[in-house]
Amino acid sequence: GILSSKKTKQEEKTRHGRLNLVNFHDFLSIGSSTLWANPFSFVQSPVQEQLAKQEQMVANLHSREERQAIALKAGNVGIWDWNLETDEFYLASNLKTMLRYEDNEIANSKAAWLDLIHPDDRQQVENEINAHLDGSTTHYGMEHRMVQKDGTIRWFLSRGVAVRDDRDKPYRLIGCSVDITEYKQIED
Repeated sequence: GILSSKKTKQEEKTRHGRLNLVNFHDFLSIGSSTLWANPFSFVQSPVQEQLAKQEQMVANLHSREERQAIALKAGNVGIWDWNLETDEFYLASNLKTMLRYEDNEIANSKAAWLDLIHPDDRQQVENEINAHLDGSTTHYGMEHRMVQKDGTIRWFLSRGVAVRDDRDKPYRLIGCSVDITEYKQIED
């Protein structure tokens, strides 16, 4: 046995750098259940390292998204994104909420967004956007009114910038609208 004082051939092999299979078996049966469940748990494989990195990246992304959402809410900022090639238009749900709408009550379309802009400001907003898309301005930006669901008016500062291809053709217009109603009321 293991406690015997006699040296066996197996013990002799161990002294010469060979694996003692009896002792290795005892180690596994006495050793931790974690090691037995996953005998390679002490080895960090490249796959495990990659998974750990990906998990950390996902955690960082969630943290960044949460930080952005809180900052946008705190600043009364709503994001919009117009894909000029497909005419898809994204309105952030918090911008819809600022206007007292549920997310599903306003379509994500340019027409729906323009309908929210006060009729007296709509043409000027379109002119400013077109001037920027034509390259006449470095960015789109203007103060305008938007109509809430109940018909009340809110003032917004909207700013955006075109994303252009290598031929300087715009393919997206991305920006944000900030509720500045309180500032406008102080001005008046």
